[in-house]
Amino acid sequence: VASDADGATDATDVFVNVINMNESLTIDALDSYSVAENTTFVAVIGASDLDGDETTIFVGGGNDAEFFLIDAEGNLSFVEAPDFESPSDSDGDNSYQVLLRAIDGNGEEDIRLVEIFVTPENEAPVFTGVTSDLAISQDEGSEQIFAIEELFGDPETDDLTLTVVGGADAERFEIVDNQLRLVEAFEIDGPDSPVFQVQVVASDASLASDPTTFSLRINNINDQPIVNQAQYDFQQDENDADAFFEIPAVDIFDADNDSTSVVITGSGADNDLFEVVDNRIRFKTPPVLVNGQPRIYNLTAAVNDGQINSEIIELTVTVNNVNDRPEIESNLPVQTLEQDQINLGAGVDLSNVTVFDADGDAVTLRLDGGGQDNQQFEIIDGNLQFITRPQLGGGDQIVYDLTLVANDGLTDSDPESLTIVATNVNDAPVITTSTLETPIEVDIDANIASPILVFEATDRDSDEVEFIIAGGRNAALFTVDDQGQLFFDADASDLLLAAAQDGQLEVEVLATDGSLNSSVRPIVVSVLSNDDGFLVIDQDSAVQVAPEDPVAGDSSSENSQNDEMELEQDSRPSVISTAKSNDLSPAPNPSSTSRRSNFEGVNAGGDFKTSDEDTIFELSLNSVTYDSSSDSQNPSLLIQEVQNLTNFDRMVKSGEMEESLFANFFWQGFDDSEDEFMRKNLEVDTTTIVAASAGISLGLASYLRVVAMATTVVTQLPTWKALDVAPLITAFDENEAETIHQIVDG
Repeated sequence: VASDADGATDATDVFVNVINMNESLTIDALDSYSVAENTTFVAVIGASDLDGDETTIFVGGGNDAEFFLIDAEGNLSFVEAPDFESPSDSDGDNSYQVLLRAIDGNGEEDIRLVEIFVTPENEAPVFTGVTSDLAISQDEGSEQIFAIEELFGDPETDDLTLTVVGGADAERFEIVDNQLRLVEAFEIDGPDSPVFQVQVVASDASLASDPTTFSLRINNINDQPIVNQAQYDFQQDENDADAFFEIPAVDIFDADNDSTSVVITGSGADNDLFEVVDNRIRFKTPPVLVNGQPRIYNLTAAVNDGQINSEIIELTVTVNNVNDRPEIESNLPVQTLEQDQINLGAGVDLSNVTVFDADGDAVTLRLDGGGQDNQQFEIIDGNLQFITRPQLGGGDQIVYDLTLVANDGLTDSDPESLTIVATNVNDAPVITTSTLETPIEVDIDANIASPILVFEATDRDSDEVEFIIAGGRNAALFTVDDQGQLFFDADASDLLLAAAQDGQLEVEVLATDGSLNSSVRPIVVSVLSNDDGFLVIDQDSAVQVAPEDPVAGDSSSENSQNDEMELEQDSRPSVISTAKSNDLSPAPNPSSTSRRSNFEGVNAGGDFKTSDEDTIFELSLNSVTYDSSSDSQNPSLLIQEVQNLTNFDRMVKSGEMEESLFANFFWQGFDDSEDEFMRKNLEVDTTTIVAASAGISLGLASYLRVVAMATTVVTQLPTWKALDVAPLITAFDENEAETIHQIVDG
């Protein structure tokens, strides 16, 4: 309708078409709610939609959203009932915030923040302990208090009161100051350990906890055994191995009914002497009294139940004297009596036999106890002797088995065996010849086949005695027959040769009975002979140069000086020596001296220089031996050479020949064997050097006698090297002199 001021109007119809629009929805909820603790429901939440659309409500956020849920009917609840005393909200103040969201399915939604306050409620006390806290124990006879109040709790921390409300053994328990205990201490009889049960509740004045069952175990404590007596006295005889002492069973009590045993313990002075066998006390070793006097032993013991001992018990044991058998303590060694001792009445001294008698009784020894030879002996003044003395042959023996016992006047000891061996020990013979201390002079010209002496000897065993040569420097030159007669066992030349050094021969003789020998007796024989002119070259051959031998010279010459020359200081028959050589006439000029054309192995032109094939000269470090038996030519020619050298020796001494000529004589022919000398003397081996030098042995040895030097140059290298060769050097030209130096130095 339109109108103007004049009141004119006009009307027209206007048609309005209203279009339906989706309108917003609204959550129907309060801003806050209060919920008692221990409950879950909060409120029913709805939503309004003007369009009538179906709506959906759900928890859409908030600080404490995880604690809530909304079901299809819109019931808002806690997921778990809250505990006021233990708030779970984000800030712990029991104010939970949750954001609710609603949608209508057409794009409209609404949200609402809701705060839920949890309020406290009184709750019943609860058992807060663990299962093991329910099992408690105490020892028998004790008054123990169990603080079980701490095992209960009240959510509101209200004060609690404990009360016994039941249990199989409730009457045995009581609560005192909120603590559990037995009404009275409990003693156990026997080995068992009983268990008592009781139920307890805790209350906070309005609510009570559920009943809690406790089990109390009474521990069986071992009780000390009891012995009714504190002292016991016992007696036994000495040396009684069957004696025992025991505490009567009726005197022993054990509250636990345990098995008991006796033990040795405490400070008893003689505890170490005792032991317990089968619950009885006895000596470890049956006592033996000294001098027959009783003795009291003190020990301490107790009764043990397997764990603890009773109080100490004192025991005394009186040991009564019983006569003891004496004892022979020494082991008697085998006794040996020699026939000589037996003949003099010797026996076995029994004073060293150790005898013991525990009672101190006087003890004597006698033959008894079954020894099979007891009847052949007797004891006189402590000496065991033969009744009849046996007679044994040399080396024989008889064994006697005896038994001795010791007697104290009442009893005998055990028999002690004694073995006696009677023997005739073989004695060595003794040489009784009294003429052995001084040399025995024997004229071998007249008595070479006669006994030198006759030995005598004694043998205590009357054994047959034989004499034998036992040794000595010249043992090979003697023999002794079965009559004890000592003879020479060599011809005169061998005897003179062996005695050449000092005129004496030495031999040792002993006597033997076939088993034992006498001591060795040395004998010295002085050899006497009127025969002159022996030149002994070898022990196997003696060549006599008779006084009338034209080769040997005139034995009656006025120049005879009975000179004695040795080429060796060893007196054995293996040396080259002359004995009582005759004074020989001056020999002709060496160049015209009769010489052998050849020795085996010896070049005559080189005098006595030996070759490697030498067979008639045997060389060693101590000797040069001429073996005439191997010399196919006349050995007298060699002997002539030696005698000629001896004459030249005298010529030089008397000034009839210059020393240079004398040296030339010994070294003639040197040129012929110079190369051989050089070859031999340049070898290192000492024996070779000596052998090489032996070729000039006879001449050089004589020369050394002239210059008064040692006689063993031929075979003893140190002396050879000490040789003063100046006289020799002057006799040769320069080249030959140099060769001599090489020989000597080598």
